[in-house]
Amino acid sequence: MGVHKRSRENRSSQRVLRQRAFYVGKQTAVKNRLWALLAQQGERIRQEVERVENLFTDKGMKILRGLDLPEREAKLVGALVRTYHHIADFDIRCFYDRLKKRKGANSAKVATVRRLLTIIYRMLKENRSYIPYKR
Repeated sequence: MGVHKRSRENRSSQRVLRQRAFYVGKQTAVKNRLWALLAQQGERIRQEVERVENLFTDKGMKILRGLDLPEREAKLVGALVRTYHHIADFDIRCFYDRLKKRKGANSAKVATVRRLLTIIYRMLKENRSYIPYKR
């Protein structure tokens, strides 16, 4: 009985699909965290946010920036929004790919998420915008 080996093209497509699923999952996690944070706010803010079909469009972003949130929540919302936009950043993907080759997929995912959390922390602590990794 012979062993079936998938074609190189098939394996490559599957690898790309898995990576895409990973990044979409992270984007979804950031979106869910943002919605959870907004759900904790007052009724007026929740009503204002519910007027928009999709918060992650230009119109939604304009409303998010205009919300009258306490300073701490405003910083967190800003960091989450910036992180959402940069989560599929090419440098982050390259970082993930490099680690995946050396350490395997699971270790690379953990390290990539840790890097993203470090980026969010630094953005909040230093009150600055996202600065892409420079090689």
